[in-house]
Amino acid sequence: IGFRGEIINMLINRFLKKISRWLQLRSYRKHMVGRYFITLPPGHPLDIFQEEFKNYDKKLPKLAAILSEKYKLSMSIVDIGANIGDTAVAMSDATSCPILCVEGNPYFLPILMKNIKEVSSEIRVINKFIGPKSTEGARVVTKDGTAHILRDVHNDTEIDKYATASMITYNEVISNNQDLPQVKLVKIDTDGFDFKIILDVFSDFKGDLPVLFFEYDPGFSPKPKINEAHEAHEATNALILAGYRYFIFYDNFGNYMRSFFSQSPQKEFIDAFTYLASTRDSGGGINYMDVCCFSEKDKDVFIRSVALEMDVKL
Repeated sequence: IGFRGEIINMLINRFLKKISRWLQLRSYRKHMVGRYFITLPPGHPLDIFQEEFKNYDKKLPKLAAILSEKYKLSMSIVDIGANIGDTAVAMSDATSCPILCVEGNPYFLPILMKNIKEVSSEIRVINKFIGPKSTEGARVVTKDGTAHILRDVHNDTEIDKYATASMITYNEVISNNQDLPQVKLVKIDTDGFDFKIILDVFSDFKGDLPVLFFEYDPGFSPKPKINEAHEAHEATNALILAGYRYFIFYDNFGNYMRSFFSQSPQKEFIDAFTYLASTRDSGGGINYMDVCCFSEKDKDVFIRSVALEMDVKL
């Protein structure tokens, strides 16, 4: 009876916890990020995730701090897919360098503006999506605190379901903000457009490469046609050709997985791709990874970032 009672209590506690979280997600609420309180809209799970997963969304502020120390604040950060500004606020807590928030979702924009208002005058907002060219009328769908651009809209009736937003190229973002220091860190988190952005932007980069932090989730990309490479493979090959050689993998909860240096790191990315495909098809594991990429000039930042992870006490 005692064992059975424990099982019943456990199930009741789980049920009550789910109800509590469901009620919590239904409202606007405050959540502390670094020294600042930000507003979370209904459905945005950041507070729940950070309560349960202590490293969630915590790596970029540390990386920004290391980079700003190296470059003596003579640097800028580009946050592509800024969402409600939570990452920008977290990075502002770690560095005072300028941050360009690129966010095209009209649902997130007023919350983003509210969240950065009292944080720093060094945060600028570009209310557009990054794309291959400047266009109007991109279609965006928002759900559970994330948003993504629709790649295929099949008819006019379907179009009416979604919000619209305009697009801007990465080069236009940079040219429109030439008064700022050189970009040393780029974060991309666009729920499905990350590889497309990498292919449009970083394949053309030469020389002074910024540190790149992006979401590695091949499941968002459309399936390739026969005899075509997957977008994830094309994007990582573009990064390698551009000159990225040092890499850190984190799981989708922000936990350090591994780091490596290679002149030809394609195999490591193929292994990651295969693992994520297996978890989608068979269950278990993690949903996606975050990847941080460094060129030779920021080898020291890579080494220091890894050393901080290795210093974790078990």
